[in-house]
Amino acid sequence: MKEKCGAATIEAVVAFTGFLFVIVTILNVANYCRAQMVISNAVDAAARELAQYSYFYNMTGMDKFNNYVNENAGIGAANINDVIDGTNSVYTTLSSALSDTTDYGNQLADKVDNQNLTYQDIQTAVLKIDTNSTNIMSSITAMEAKFSSVERNPLLYM
Repeated sequence: MKEKCGAATIEAVVAFTGFLFVIVTILNVANYCRAQMVISNAVDAAARELAQYSYFYNMTGMDKFNNYVNENAGIGAANINDVIDGTNSVYTTLSSALSDTTDYGNQLADKVDNQNLTYQDIQTAVLKIDTNSTNIMSSITAMEAKFSSVERNPLLYM
């Protein structure tokens, strides 16, 4: 009798293992189907929202504005490059004027130390300073005009 009782236990274990395998397989298939459904709903919702945003984008005229900006981007880049060049011109003119003024000041100081300063030396130094100040003024005026154009219509520089 003890021998037959063990056989029933082994049969039950084998049957239970098969039953568990079938149940786990069915649950995995159900889980896969559920995941596919969730992903499908997410993709559908995203597509619906994109369609709504696209419709809103088109109806508000943002599409036309975006096309306008893209078409005129090169013009804006050229305009902003002009402003940058004007600012660089002022900086270069100021640097050159500072360098020239320092050079002429040192030359005048050397001539004073050597006691051979002439009226011509002083006149040349003053004329160079006047020329530098004129150059500075003209470059500042040009830069101011470019900044004024930016202030008048900033959309041209975008």
